[in-house]
Amino acid sequence: MVATVLLAGCGNGPEAVSDVEDPAVDDSAVEGVDEADRPGVADEEDELADEPEPEPEPEPEPVVPSGPRAYTSMLEVGDPEPEFDQVDGEVTLTFGPQHRNVLPFLVHNGTDEFVVRVEVSGLAVDADGTTIGAVRSPALSSHPSVLEPGAYGFGEVYVEASDVPDGLVLRDPTVDYRTVAQEDRVVVVDVTEVNEVADGFAGMVANPHARPVDTPGIGIACLDADGQLERVFSGYASRNEIEGGGSSSFTVSAWDRDGVSCAGLLAGAAAFQW
Repeated sequence: MVATVLLAGCGNGPEAVSDVEDPAVDDSAVEGVDEADRPGVADEEDELADEPEPEPEPEPEPVVPSGPRAYTSMLEVGDPEPEFDQVDGEVTLTFGPQHRNVLPFLVHNGTDEFVVRVEVSGLAVDADGTTIGAVRSPALSSHPSVLEPGAYGFGEVYVEASDVPDGLVLRDPTVDYRTVAQEDRVVVVDVTEVNEVADGFAGMVANPHARPVDTPGIGIACLDADGQLERVFSGYASRNEIEGGGSSSFTVSAWDRDGVSCAGLLAGAAAFQW
């Protein structure tokens, strides 16, 4: 068989060149080769199948906050486990019975981050839905002031009104808090001892930090035999400033206890650190 090969050249277009003998293909050379023995796509797929699966990248370990701002502790006394509501992904409140113009609460951290300084605001209404006044959380009123994911604590809110009837409830309360990453001057300190005395509670608070702390505030929650919150009592350390590694006694008054008995206690403390 003769083929004519054309080459592109300069000038007036393609130019014919000499005839070239096309070598004959010998089909007999491949007739004896089995299809399975011929290299092809199937062999490449087998090679790929033999390659090991890449191992998945390990998930990064969560970063756990550290330092004085992330430190937390709470002293528990007695057997009853606190009973409170829990909702994944939220900070939830469980209110105890009203005492005059105060509503105590248990708080649970259902988020995956550290929650700092829970503060509650909203409007208090009576049994008929009539607005009585606004509510607020005093400074250093939630303990511990740092809640790890899954942890619980306690606190109280005050109704700002001169005449407060019984049967108050909070209408759509707002729960605010900070995170460890935000600037804050409050740190948790340790309640190392708490005792019931004639007119309240007495015990010891210690500063576990290297730097001094000011105005340590103490909170004590009273639980009944079923773990239900009864009351929250508040007070301050005997010393206004506690040096790093130091300690102080404290007294928390409960003169208006009104016959409430405590089957269990939760005790926490927080202070300012400048």
